[in-house]
Amino acid sequence: MDSLLTNPAVQGGIAPFIVALLGYLLLQRSLPRFMGLALVLAFLTAVLLTTGFSLSPLTSSRKILLAGLLLPALVTVIEQIKIPARLLPLYLFALPILYMLWMISPALSRESIATQGLAASGAVLYVIVIIGSLQQMKGNAVRAYGSLSILGLATGICALLGATALLGQWGMAVGAGALAGLALIIFKQQLQAQQALILPGAVLSVLLALGAVFYASLPWFVLIALALIPLSANRIHPGKGSTQTLRFLILISIPAGAAVFLTWYNAGGPIY
Repeated sequence: MDSLLTNPAVQGGIAPFIVALLGYLLLQRSLPRFMGLALVLAFLTAVLLTTGFSLSPLTSSRKILLAGLLLPALVTVIEQIKIPARLLPLYLFALPILYMLWMISPALSRESIATQGLAASGAVLYVIVIIGSLQQMKGNAVRAYGSLSILGLATGICALLGATALLGQWGMAVGAGALAGLALIIFKQQLQAQQALILPGAVLSVLLALGAVFYASLPWFVLIALALIPLSANRIHPGKGSTQTLRFLILISIPAGAAVFLTWYNAGGPIY
């Protein structure tokens, strides 16, 4: 059993998928508005099997873990409290941006002022694009779960190729968690695409990608290809039925494939 649980494929894919599958089914019956939090359970499963939940010292990866622990509370505030429309961007954009800047601040502090401003601006833009495009999917379960599946898996693979196995496993766990929800939708389960899914999935994907850029060797331009995943998903109609869903996934996998290729090539992969 120990050898099974230390297998990277189990830690980052199989176990998070199974836990998320069970989480969706349980939350669907008891707390349907919060069923999307099963994606966070998938992420936390990968954390449990890789590093555990220690937060000391508070490294960049542990800041991502801390975000995973705090996001359910943020979702609860948004869902349970009637927040005025003018304040909603504070919760959806401002807080994630400030948290992201806190995460990358040690890396930025080693750079010149000009580089700090350019890098921080690019990171903020990435946060806005990912969260904003995924927010447009609220209410469309196939589009939301499908996009987060491909975005999470692509982020994980790119992080892995970018020389950070830990963030790679965590990213793939996010993708596996969303994929479990998509599988249930294909088998006619009624899943919702609410903030409980979209906000945690977006924030974790963003933090993992930027963590790989600032603390490993993931090229910054790969973020452009990753951002095209949810952007293109909003332009493609997912349709109904398993065939249309498969077509949708294939189409939004094109920028994901580009991101993986760019990362692999930059890492020195041969061209055949």
